Amino acid sequence: MDDIEKNTPNIDKPLATTQEQQTIKRQFIKDPDLLRSLPTISASLKAPQLPNANPEAITLEQANSGVTVLIPGSPQMRKEDVILFYWGNHECYQPLHHNSGDQDVVWLLCLAYPLIDRPQYGTLNLYYEVYRADQLIGTSPVLQVVVEQPTTIG
Repeated sequence: MDDIEKNTPNIDKPLATTQEQQTIKRQFIKDPDLLRSLPTISASLKAPQLPNANPEAITLEQANSGVTVLIPGSPQMRKEDVILFYWGNHECYQPLHHNSGDQDVVWLLCLAYPLIDRPQYGTLNLYYEVYRADQLIGTSPVLQVVVEQPTTIG
């Protein structure tokens, strides 16, 4: 059987059972016991920080030029965890390249409205989730921000 036939899904075969899915998932995880022993780290997470902006009054100029967001570290974050950050409905993610400490900033990003797919205005929730082995292990507290509404000429 050539490689193409081996890699072509058999449409007559039913979807994988839960047990088969777990077996497949474990093939990609170095330590299968990790799935059973994942911690819940929400209590150790801090809200995102905006060091150069007032969260209650982000101007259109700031939103367009870029707002710096800091994601604080947690002693329970580990190398290869993935952080999924939310700015309202906009999402972006970053894997960690090292273990984290309590004083670390694990991700610094600049969010500029001309460069994002869903700019939003008014009151927005900022928070992040931490995933390990494709499993959610923590959610940060929410930081509410208010982004100035564009004025309409009419």
